[in-house]
Amino acid sequence: MNCSRRFHPRRIYRSHGVLFGAALLGASLLLASARVTMAQSLWELSPYRVKIVLLAPHTGGASHEALAIVQQSLVDGCTATVGATWEVAVETVPFEESHIEAVFATGIDGGVNDDLASNDTTDGANITDDGEGDTPKATSRAPARLPPQTTLVNSHVGSKPTLDKLFVVAVLGNDSGYRVAVREYDVRTQSWSPVVERRTVILAELGDIAFRSVIDAFAPLAMIVSAEHKTATIRVRGAALPTRDPTLQFVAPGDLFRPVVRHNDRDGAVRAVQTIPWTYLLVDSYDDTDLDCRIVTGLRSPISARRRGRVEQLAIMMRFTPGPTRVVLRSLSEPRVPLVGCTVYAYSPQSTETVL
Repeated sequence: MNCSRRFHPRRIYRSHGVLFGAALLGASLLLASARVTMAQSLWELSPYRVKIVLLAPHTGGASHEALAIVQQSLVDGCTATVGATWEVAVETVPFEESHIEAVFATGIDGGVNDDLASNDTTDGANITDDGEGDTPKATSRAPARLPPQTTLVNSHVGSKPTLDKLFVVAVLGNDSGYRVAVREYDVRTQSWSPVVERRTVILAELGDIAFRSVIDAFAPLAMIVSAEHKTATIRVRGAALPTRDPTLQFVAPGDLFRPVVRHNDRDGAVRAVQTIPWTYLLVDSYDDTDLDCRIVTGLRSPISARRRGRVEQLAIMMRFTPGPTRVVLRSLSEPRVPLVGCTVYAYSPQSTETVL
């Protein structure tokens, strides 16, 4: 009886196929990991692509001399102070004065600075989220009514954005002096900043206060690198690029970031942008590029710890302007009707003691 084992070429081919498949899977995982690492490393080395639009009203605005001073000061200030962190273009465009007031809402006259752009927008498609946490899902709904400043965004940002930040600057003058108002539009999170406003009666100061207002309106953007329990690590865009002025510091401990979830399609175009409600990231400490934050939230688990391919977890710094904060309470069942007669208690993130 022949006890020798028979030669089976199929077994050899099958084993080689398994080894090849395992090697291919390992290479794919390494490539995906390398792409993530490269994207993260490019993030802090990527400057903000910035456009500053100086609105020139047809009537009732500042003189051509004043606008020329402001435009040159913005160019010089960004070059001499911000440096490599921003790639800046400055443009003066004619604009109706009534439209300027609409762009800045009531903030230019000292009123409430409402965020007129929607921070929870979809293109009408169903967006599913299989991640962890309490982040709400975007559902199919009709497009929201366009805000007044949409014309500016469409004109200067477009459907395929090549910008990261759009600053809108208005200089209005009358017999009592000049008013400078600035708002920032963050393209990635589709959000407007509050209005930053300054006044002066001296023409020579106009350029300086316009530039300082742009700096004050700037909201750094970060990606959420990790989140666990009540802590998160975020990485600020362009943080590894030095500013020309070493004293210029955009982020410091105690600053607040607002987490935002952006859903993209296969081409990277936005499908939905959602602000995570009742949630903030409080900066505790930072190194050269990363910020260690506390998660201050009213939700159980607001930020997913798992990465998903077409979903970006971002955070944008919150800017505050002097003045009172108006709080409106609404019922979930009747959101159009404000709640009255409620007693409101609050507590600081540094303490659990509530105050009336």
